[in-house]
Amino acid sequence: MTSLGECDSNLACLHGIHLRADFALRGWPAADLANPQDCWTLEVHRGQIVNADPIQRDLGLVTGNLRHEVISGREHVALTMRSLQDFTETSINVDLSRRQISVQCDLWFPGSEALLLYLLHTRVIPAIAALTRKSAVLHATATHVPEGAIVICGRSGVGKSTLAAGLISSGALLLGDEPIVIDRGVHRSVAQPSVRSLRLEQATFAAELLANQGWTSHAGHDKSVWSPPIAAGHAEVSPVAAVLVLGERIQSGSTPDFVRLSPVAATQALMDQSHLSVDLIDAQARRFTAAAAIVESTPVFEVHMPDDADSIHSAVRLLRAGISEAGVR
Repeated sequence: MTSLGECDSNLACLHGIHLRADFALRGWPAADLANPQDCWTLEVHRGQIVNADPIQRDLGLVTGNLRHEVISGREHVALTMRSLQDFTETSINVDLSRRQISVQCDLWFPGSEALLLYLLHTRVIPAIAALTRKSAVLHATATHVPEGAIVICGRSGVGKSTLAAGLISSGALLLGDEPIVIDRGVHRSVAQPSVRSLRLEQATFAAELLANQGWTSHAGHDKSVWSPPIAAGHAEVSPVAAVLVLGERIQSGSTPDFVRLSPVAATQALMDQSHLSVDLIDAQARRFTAAAAIVESTPVFEVHMPDDADSIHSAVRLLRAGISEAGVR
């Protein structure tokens, strides 16, 4: 067993949740120790340690479920991942009342720390944020520009990555990729930093844009993972300038079509883009409450991007102008 939590210097912040850990959390945003939010202890129990290359593990043969339940009067969130190749399990259990996260790994291989942090970042801690802060958790990519965070939602294939890459090539910083956690602020909603890379098909216009900005890629399990250059810097917690819900691309023309949604339509759109697991108690009600809170202070646009990749830079300029105009109304 490895007990984590003795050293404040290893405090890191994921989606606004502060974690104490004794292994390196390089690449994650530093915690604001002068104004800490909830501080959670993280304890990892490592099983058999092997030298197998994790890329050889078939993720298509991994099953898992996230659940929310009350055990002996205490509220818990639990994620269980099981490999059908060797029947090993990784279990992450969260005791909400004690602010404790316990991890049990049957198998620990090279890359396990990164995989564990990925699971915490994309599954477990967003659920904690939704339960404890009533945050919205969205399938989205977010970038930071001087106006604030631009959060881009939409199904696969409608151009989220291309638009994000276009914003980055015009000077934006990557705030994070799926999921994006948004908290309700005093005057504006606030987006929390997330995974600092983009997953893309290799031969795409978005990949070309990122490569031109000095981003580098490495092979993932299904797509290439693109990371910014070390000197590029990264955005921290950012007020949300706008949420963009992408629809089908425009087949002709080079100008994006965008319209600000009414509060009712915007709330429904954000609920449709929710990343919140249906296994969480009252998930639908939580989706509605969080979405409605965001819509009160944040403009939500339905956007149809042009199919012409060469027009991405002009489309980005027009979108940012429209977002700025909405912000001063």
